Amino acid sequence: MAGRGKGRNVAAKRDHKVHRDAVQGVSKNAIRQLARRAGLKCISGLSCEMRRKLLKLFLKNLIQDAITIAEDNKRKTVTPMDVAFAIRWQQVTSRGFEY
Repeated sequence: MAGRGKGRNVAAKRDHKVHRDAVQGVSKNAIRQLARRAGLKCISGLSCEMRRKLLKLFLKNLIQDAITIAEDNKRKTVTPMDVAFAIRWQQVTSRGFEY
């Protein structure tokens, strides 16, 4: 079949997006900016992959805790307050959010 034409019974062909690890989207410069904000002056270029793994682990635990809090309150939607409580639950200091 050369062309699909205007046929009604032909299923549309769609390109499927290949899912990759979302943490790979965190660039080296973004990691460097976070390190500068934390007080480091310079970081090794080889440590970026390790920092991505740590970031993925931290976010995974944070999301699990936020979901647990939402389920405990008998809700299906995770609110920003759930995330704030999850951060507090993990004993991480956060600024700019009152809870």
